[in-house]
Amino acid sequence: MPNTPQKRRSKRVNQAKIRVFLSWSKSISKELASILKTWLPKILQNVIEPYFSDTDIEAGDEWLNNLHLNLSETDCGIFCITDENLSSVWMHYEAGAMIGKDYICPFLFGVSKKELISPLNNRQCVEFLCDVDGTNEEKRNAANRKAFWKLVDRLSKICDNKGIETDKDTLSFTFNLVYDQHIQPALEELSKRAQERKREAETKQAQADEIIAQAYELMAQANEHYSRAFDVARRSQSLNLSAPPGGAGKSGAKTEADQIKEVAEMEADQIKEAAQKEAKRLKEEAKEEALRHFWRVLPASLGIMGEAPLPWSFSLELLAFWIDILKNFPSGVLSKSSKPDENRQAVINEGMALIKLTDSIDNDIDADIYGRLTKFRAIVKQNLDTPYCEKNNEIFQVPYNIPVSLGTARNALYGVIDNMSLSLKKGKGES
Repeated sequence: MPNTPQKRRSKRVNQAKIRVFLSWSKSISKELASILKTWLPKILQNVIEPYFSDTDIEAGDEWLNNLHLNLSETDCGIFCITDENLSSVWMHYEAGAMIGKDYICPFLFGVSKKELISPLNNRQCVEFLCDVDGTNEEKRNAANRKAFWKLVDRLSKICDNKGIETDKDTLSFTFNLVYDQHIQPALEELSKRAQERKREAETKQAQADEIIAQAYELMAQANEHYSRAFDVARRSQSLNLSAPPGGAGKSGAKTEADQIKEVAEMEADQIKEAAQKEAKRLKEEAKEEALRHFWRVLPASLGIMGEAPLPWSFSLELLAFWIDILKNFPSGVLSKSSKPDENRQAVINEGMALIKLTDSIDNDIDADIYGRLTKFRAIVKQNLDTPYCEKNNEIFQVPYNIPVSLGTARNALYGVIDNMSLSLKKGKGES
């Protein structure tokens, strides 16, 4: 008699289980997968074994081999889809790796099926409605309960087909208990956080777009001012009339030619004076625009724009801006280097080569560009880092009296390089 419970436990432990791969990417999707990992086995009487990479890959494991092994051995997969990961390359890779499995189910959390792309868009989905989907609370809760039960019921049928039976009465009772007390409150709370995160992301993106638009506008205005100043200077030079040769005439009496000459000289002087004033005003205006532009691009360059990378074309413009600033530093700024001008020129040359390379490929970015960015970062560190510069924080006045230190310029270059690297990673779909 005392051995009976032990035998039952042993039989339960050794019973076969259905393996369920939980695919996720980004924070909300990760929390959703964690909820499914925790509660699905309890509803289904521990006859399923969810695989959740965040907790099922141990420290020191070769994570990629572990992932591939579980992808190949899983019986079915649940894909936790949110607005953050609709185009996740990694999740779609996992979906492709599971083609031919018993069951592949996209669990849509606050998104619609029409937003999915291949290969997940041809799968029947479970749709969980969030509180912004336009339905009242009672209808929304009923629809979400029905959707979650559809997932549980399908997993139960897969178990039956594999000869792993579940007690239907117990399954129904357990589902109602666990869903009402644990799953629904957890998913509702997650839904609220997802909407808050979405609003914050939209606000940050709007702010970033506004900053970028203003920067572009300032650059366009500065270019216009430069053109106008050049135009005025050119016109004033052409109108700087010299006095015509003197002619004969009676003393004290002005000939018609003398009068024309006098008027022409007066007009020339007036135009020249007006041109000089305009050129001076435009120069001051351009200086102010350049200063404003500097304070606009500085935060973007230092990488405080959040996780969202800047547009690639704008990153290139930032890089060109800081290379131009670097060209105008006095040679003494690298006072501890034996070859200060060569140190600085090495950074300038590599930066200009990188701009030319990335600009010419029209956003067809690949691993070679990532390697060049890594190389450029190393060159910046090697040639501009603190050991070479005892004036690291000294402020210099570069063109248009922009106040900047070498330390700021170097850190800005690091920020631009890191932001471009982040663009590459986002482009490759890394989570």
